Amino acid sequence: MVRNVYFSVVMLGLGITGMSLSNLHARENEAQAELLQEKKISKRKQRKLEKKEQKAIRSTFSHMKIDQLKMAKDEARAAKNNTSAIRILEQMVKVCDDVNELKNIMVELGDILYENQDYVRSAEMYKRLVRLYPSCDEVEYASYRAVVSSAELNLREDLDQTRTLETKELAEAFLERADVFTKYTKEVEKIRLECEERLLASEINIFNFYLFQGNIQSAQTRLETIKNEYLSSDIEDVRLRIAQLEADLTTKKISIDGPNIKVAEADEKEAIVSEQPKKFVDRF
Repeated sequence: MVRNVYFSVVMLGLGITGMSLSNLHARENEAQAELLQEKKISKRKQRKLEKKEQKAIRSTFSHMKIDQLKMAKDEARAAKNNTSAIRILEQMVKVCDDVNELKNIMVELGDILYENQDYVRSAEMYKRLVRLYPSCDEVEYASYRAVVSSAELNLREDLDQTRTLETKELAEAFLERADVFTKYTKEVEKIRLECEERLLASEINIFNFYLFQGNIQSAQTRLETIKNEYLSSDIEDVRLRIAQLEADLTTKKISIDGPNIKVAEADEKEAIVSEQPKKFVDRF
């Protein structure tokens, strides 16, 4: 009797404790959810404030003359405020009517965008300069920097290679003017070769995927593409790598078709054996 009463009291105590802990955890979860919501609201307010400040800055810059913009840009650069310097330079590009000065502004803007790791916009700015002034003194530097900026956007070989292909095309366009462009030829050639190696690696990945899936036809087609595009490439050991792909394809074909070949051979032998008595009877 005493034991039963003691057991009941203990269980009741555990139940109360369990309920208390459960309530405590629920309150903690609610508090965390409220804190997270406050952070989200705070971030939204911060973004709104930043947009408002940027709008005010752009409005201020839009009323400034080129000399004033230049001074503001120098101050921003001295303060290492690249974000403001970029906005000022963008406004300078819009209002500058001196061709020689505009080229320098565009180069500086491209350089700061690159420094800020905004490689998409830096590449576009350099390419824009090349399009507008294809025979200016800055065109070699701008073309080179466009290649370098684009190369920063290249993805590893198991991902989409659109950017890599664009970089390779920019590098090839630069090297086509090797008689004029002499300062950065080695660097651009290195980037071009790196792009080609990455594109080849991507093609090999696709070939291996088809091979793993047992899709012999697609693997064969991909191998033909690789041979057509890269057999004469400057990539080191490219012929050896392609030979290895051919060997892998042959091995896979045997592993898939081998049993079928044996069955076909057995059927053929059985047909020959079954025909022999008939031929013997036919003689008589």
